[in-house]
Amino acid sequence: MGGAPPRYWLMRIPEWLSVSSNTVFCIFAAWLVETVIGRPSFVPGAARLLGYPARFFGRLFSAVAERLSAKKPDKAEPYAGAAGGVMCAYVVMLVFAVSAVLLNMASDMGVAPHSALSILCLYSALSARSLADGAWRERDRLRRRAGAAARAGAASGAGGPPAAGQAAGAGPKAGGGAGMGANGGMGAGANADAHADADADADAAGGPGAEREIRLAIERVARDAVQAFAAPLTYMAVGAIVGMPAPFALAYAAICALHGACGAAAGQPDGAPGRFGRAAAALRHAADYVPARLLCAVLPIAALASGRGAGGFRRCAAIARRDGGNSFDPNSALILAAYAGALNLRLGGGLDGADGRDGGGDDGDGRGGGFGRGSAGRGMGGTFSRESAARATGGDYPETAEAPEFAVGDDNRRPEAADIACAARMTVAASACVFGLYLAAMLLLLY
Repeated sequence: MGGAPPRYWLMRIPEWLSVSSNTVFCIFAAWLVETVIGRPSFVPGAARLLGYPARFFGRLFSAVAERLSAKKPDKAEPYAGAAGGVMCAYVVMLVFAVSAVLLNMASDMGVAPHSALSILCLYSALSARSLADGAWRERDRLRRRAGAAARAGAASGAGGPPAAGQAAGAGPKAGGGAGMGANGGMGAGANADAHADADADADAAGGPGAEREIRLAIERVARDAVQAFAAPLTYMAVGAIVGMPAPFALAYAAICALHGACGAAAGQPDGAPGRFGRAAAALRHAADYVPARLLCAVLPIAALASGRGAGGFRRCAAIARRDGGNSFDPNSALILAAYAGALNLRLGGGLDGADGRDGGGDDGDGRGGGFGRGSAGRGMGGTFSRESAARATGGDYPETAEAPEFAVGDDNRRPEAADIACAARMTVAASACVFGLYLAAMLLLLY
């Protein structure tokens, strides 16, 4: 009468920790389709779609906090923090519940509709191939620009920028005194324009500007890798134990959407995005903690598989251990350090979007949101209202915040466009490694 003995509950654990064959099939099908074909540009990801309700609820809860703080100005910050926390909990639970109900309704219609809807939801949460495709497109763009600059330089030949002495006014002797003065001013302007063009061509062909763009492209791939596949696959595997991988994956997508909609770039110090966005930032950091470390563990294998050799394997692991704690955001720094070690490059250190804030793509699609798609907040569907959030928090709500600069890796060589392709190959290989680990675990529970 006092209940079942403890041994009974221990004997039921293997029954609870089990997955169905249909669940494994849905996860495998979604991952395979996304890895093979990626996602077309006109198909948005789950986090991008969820960015719209995230903005709506952001405006709603921000208005509530603003109304309350108007009555008690001294409580503005606590009200804003509480409103942000309640909003995060409400939106995540709402997305989880709605997706679970829809999948349950599809299950009542049959196995095929339930499987199709599950695969669609899981597919929308993954974006490893799409992230790699964005990196490859960026590499091709840089190569085309370098080729165009080289062709323009070859065509100009001897008609390049004039010599400094001539352009400064020491023109030909037949120019005369007055002519020399007039032409001197014109020559100086033409010389400045010519040198500016020459500098632009040098950057396009591999100068400092091109190196900076290459580094930024690699950093965007590294920063988006956790959201693109590591975290979604982790929560799919967790959800598979209870037979609901899609609701868990969509709940993580909702966390990413909230993080972007609140304008809380990952890695910002507490208070930088305002009290309203702290809960979203903290929730995102917590959700990425385990997936980031799992991804860091498999990245040396991915570096070996992508052609970096045994040296890349060792450097990837060593630099991740050495520089993984160089930022107040350990999730971002850890993955960035692993990529820097594998590629034998120095990344971070004050570049735009590379100073500890999640300034890369992070758009929920994983298509390399940073490759011309804007900041994290805009990529996720935009910020709900920075002005109202600033009023609700009683302070600034900046687009970006000052953050300590950090750098990872060793400055052993200059980056090349081929490094972007290598980072993309590492991403696809790491996705296969993470999926293989979870697939093996699910098959063990299945059989």
